[in-house]
Amino acid sequence: MAVTLSTREVNKEKRRQRILDEARQILASNGYDALNSRSLAKAASVTTPTLYNLVGTKEEVLKTLSLESMDQFSETMRGVEDDDAMTYFDGLISEARKTITADQAYYRSTLLAMFQLSISNPGNSPESEFCTRGSSIAAHGCRIAADQGLLLGEVSAETLGEQMFTVYFAPWREWAYRQLSLEQFLRRAHEGFYMCLCSDASPKFLKELRRRLSTMGV
Repeated sequence: MAVTLSTREVNKEKRRQRILDEARQILASNGYDALNSRSLAKAASVTTPTLYNLVGTKEEVLKTLSLESMDQFSETMRGVEDDDAMTYFDGLISEARKTITADQAYYRSTLLAMFQLSISNPGNSPESEFCTRGSSIAAHGCRIAADQGLLLGEVSAETLGEQMFTVYFAPWREWAYRQLSLEQFLRRAHEGFYMCLCSDASPKFLKELRRRLSTMGV
């Protein structure tokens, strides 16, 4: 049964969303340091007390944005075709390219906000949950590969998934700090995926992975 919101609740949610939308704009345009409660409240046409009531402090705004970005990214990754392991892993890279390219400024700013939160308020940072979700997405692909007989099963899918997300997340961080271009980040992530799979690959699959890595110049 659908829940009907009152006019007051609808307006409250609209104001909350407006605050978050303005926060995204500020982060994307001017970065983490430009975001503060007073300027955000002004941009969203609400009072500072209303901002605190609807969303919270700057740190809570950043956490909300990071989690929303994570949800959005995770949902995109879940849509990748998973009938074949290599199609799945290659699809993760393709979808990441498509998603990030659509709004590089926003994804860079929310990543930087998440990293900043992990430094300033480690107990309240969404980074740990982000890594858990990312590892789970990679582990799913490893289970597909195991079912296809591509992996030997000597390394668990969960362990491989964690390592695969680590080799994805490290260059993503460097991209966020403008140390790598988007294509450099994705290339390194792609190479890292293949290298992780090599650690548990069947002889035939190992040969194919090495062939693919050689075409990438590794």
